[in-house]
Amino acid sequence: MVLPTETNSDDYIRELECTVEKQSMEILSLKEHNTALSTENESLKKKLLLYENPHTPPSRQMYPPKITNPPGRRGAPIGHRGATRTLDQPDQVIPVTADTCPKCNHTLGTPIRTEKRTVFDIPPPQKIVVTEYDVDVYRCNNCGSEVKAKHKDLPQKGDMGIYLLNYITMLKYNLRGVIRRVQEFLMVNNNLDLSVKGINDALLRVGDASRKEYDAIRDRISHSRWVHIDETGFHVDGKKYWLWSFRSADSDILIVITDSRGRDVVKETMGDDFHGPVVVDGWKAYSYLTIIQRCWAHLIREVDAFKLSENGRLGEEEVREDFL
Repeated sequence: MVLPTETNSDDYIRELECTVEKQSMEILSLKEHNTALSTENESLKKKLLLYENPHTPPSRQMYPPKITNPPGRRGAPIGHRGATRTLDQPDQVIPVTADTCPKCNHTLGTPIRTEKRTVFDIPPPQKIVVTEYDVDVYRCNNCGSEVKAKHKDLPQKGDMGIYLLNYITMLKYNLRGVIRRVQEFLMVNNNLDLSVKGINDALLRVGDASRKEYDAIRDRISHSRWVHIDETGFHVDGKKYWLWSFRSADSDILIVITDSRGRDVVKETMGDDFHGPVVVDGWKAYSYLTIIQRCWAHLIREVDAFKLSENGRLGEEEVREDFL
């Protein structure tokens, strides 16, 4: 065994000191880098909360939880309900018979069995029916007023029938079609040529005719035993609006579209004196109400966020902000 000399020992110590100093600098650099990454991570988490937080509905979550099957199992997830359609009783029964064999042209005689097949379909598109109403006009002998007779299928204004007005409204709102697409559909499917303005006027006419029932629904909701209230973003002509939904205990539903997300919308809809029970999320516009039941879906998501956050701190902040 060769022992290092004094000179060699000094060189060895200096080499070790250089190595330690170099490693210390690397450790310091890694610590600084780790601190920068941690700061950036916390900043990104806060930005992400603007787009996905306990109040983000599942339909708008960027990274929803995936439902997976057990290893080795293919097909629909466990608990998925089947999609087999149950057919109703047939409206008509059509016998399908044959007289001769298609191969040898021999008479077939009595069938050996009958196989049942049920098919559902829709009738061909209906064409436009033009109806003329001869409306009798009277002069009241008592007060002198002019009185026009009414018919249940005769609209108060315009030359479009009630069923056509309803048809156009469903194409526009239920199917979310733009007016030019509604125009194209009516032309292709029903051979009905309407202008864009004509379709828009028809929709305005339906809105005017529905005003009385709309006000009646709002009155019933304002006197309901309890009310569900929620709001979501909605664009009108490219501008940010809010779609509010109010649902009563008797399942009346009222939709209010406005450019405000404040409590004034609730007061104008429900009345200043309404302080009955409401089922809402944590939006602060509802905080002035007296009896509040938090939405269970939001509460469950807040609990999940609390459990997933570091020591629950992010979850606590999210919950506290709801009641500010």
